[in-house]
Amino acid sequence: MAGRRPKPTALKLVTGNPGGRPLNKLEPKPETGIPPCPDWFLTGGHSRELWDRLAPDLFKMGVLTLSDASALEMLCISYAEFREANAQIERDGMTFMSENGLIKKHPAVGIRAEAWRRVMSGLVEFGLTPAARSKVQATPTPEASPFDEFL
Repeated sequence: MAGRRPKPTALKLVTGNPGGRPLNKLEPKPETGIPPCPDWFLTGGHSRELWDRLAPDLFKMGVLTLSDASALEMLCISYAEFREANAQIERDGMTFMSENGLIKKHPAVGIRAEAWRRVMSGLVEFGLTPAARSKVQATPTPEASPFDEFL
């Protein structure tokens, strides 16, 4: 599908629907919650580290549902690939000498660049970059007074 990605109805409501197009009243509303971390994510691994850090924050922000498990999983996998490629570049350097004496780019450089694109795309999907957040106008929650707590 060519063109911009459609904006979710909830996001249109928060931003004030600047385009004025009709809202989708039949948009699915998945069950909110923090999906379980995939069993195969290794404890202490980069994928698991990002899942444990992001899932609670995304849930508090109101952008994570149980149906988003696969999208969050793909983001975490891409992040782990980025970290692993970056570690290999730090160990081996960005270039290497080929058998015929030419200096070539280390294969991990391309892997890191592609993983970076996927990570950034995933972060934008969840509203986790400054530019993505700048498009959302959150409604502040009124602070409870001590009198309200008493009642």
